[in-house]
Amino acid sequence: MDFLNIFWVFIVALSIVTEAVTTQLVSIWFMVGGLFALIFSLFGLSFFIQVSVFVLVSVIMLILIRPFIKNILKFKIQKTNFDRLIGEIALVTEKIDNLEEKGTVNIAGMDWSARSLTGENIQSGERVQIDSISGVKLIVHKI
Repeated sequence: MDFLNIFWVFIVALSIVTEAVTTQLVSIWFMVGGLFALIFSLFGLSFFIQVSVFVLVSVIMLILIRPFIKNILKFKIQKTNFDRLIGEIALVTEKIDNLEEKGTVNIAGMDWSARSLTGENIQSGERVQIDSISGVKLIVHKI
């Protein structure tokens, strides 16, 4: 097996490993291009032709098949119903201080981390309205 055959086998193997460790389709196109280039290498064609076949097949795969596969693998955002908390009133159970990154509110019997929308400190016992949710923190303002 000559150097070019080993090179194309390496490219194919690297593409397979890269595809296996990622969650998106990032290298499958190069694997197919590498396979075609390996076939051309086995027939003893020049390196320039092999590289041209690799690039051409990879680009064709990317252009023609990627949109089709992306449509099949379309990920949908799962609603969790936590957005129903927006606009609700909550009770501050631990002082909200954005600078110290502290603060807790209680709503519907559940404690949530909270931050002030305006940056103002909000004391324990105050009532707040929920403006939005950022990650697992409620963004609130004093009412």
